[in-house]
Amino acid sequence: MSRNKTVAMKSAHSVVQIVVCMAVLSAVIAFLLPMPEHWHSGRVFFYLPLALSLAFVWLHVGAVVIFLSNLSDYKQQLRRSYGFICVCITLLALGAVQLPVLTLLDAWDSVWVTTGYVALPFLLGGLTGYVGVRGLSLLVGNRGLLTKVGTVVPLIIVLCGISTLLPHVKSSTAEMSYDIALAILVWSALSYGVAAWLLGQVRARIGAHYVETMAWLLTGFVAMVVALLLATGGNLLSQNIQDGWNIAIDTSGLIAGVLLLRAGLAFAKAKDY
Repeated sequence: MSRNKTVAMKSAHSVVQIVVCMAVLSAVIAFLLPMPEHWHSGRVFFYLPLALSLAFVWLHVGAVVIFLSNLSDYKQQLRRSYGFICVCITLLALGAVQLPVLTLLDAWDSVWVTTGYVALPFLLGGLTGYVGVRGLSLLVGNRGLLTKVGTVVPLIIVLCGISTLLPHVKSSTAEMSYDIALAILVWSALSYGVAAWLLGQVRARIGAHYVETMAWLLTGFVAMVVALLLATGGNLLSQNIQDGWNIAIDTSGLIAGVLLLRAGLAFAKAKDY
């Protein structure tokens, strides 16, 4: 193992140790915060999603740091693709961290939420994730139907429109605002789903040294898809998503963070081959 590779791996492991410690510490601190007076859904449904969300954010941040710190020696096209993937992961973390903040501030009826802006990080995250993975796919010579932006984007938009016709529980949010937020969630789930499918094809075509990275990245994206599908289901079926649905969503997000962090380690390991 070269000296540069040894340094890269030590640095990556240091990042992992720091973010895991911060994730655990943040989760512990979450349980020490006072529960807002307006909260009436039980202590478990307040503290557990809050702790999971904070840990989730740290793990995603760690994955981004590891990927970005190991990109300097790669060609511009590969750097650009991973750059978009890192933006995607960052947006997902930002989307997640706002949720416990909204709960703490009792702001779920605010304009930010009722107009659907709360879902924007997930919308942009899905777009940048697809663009980044599409770039990797093109790099390994995969130019199938799902790499055609002019086909994929309109199709997802149509499916998002159809999703607004699905029956759902009565919501205190205005119907148009509800439909916009739902469509954004569906957009995100489908975008990540397409990206995950492409990652599977990239893994089958890429050089042996990068197969491990692609495998972990693929499982991380699959976990994100699961989290977004749970969020979509919660919005359709529950009048109060701040319940068991929220715990399931945040748990899936936490698992995605672990998998993406592991993908970052594999990427650091593959550097300099």
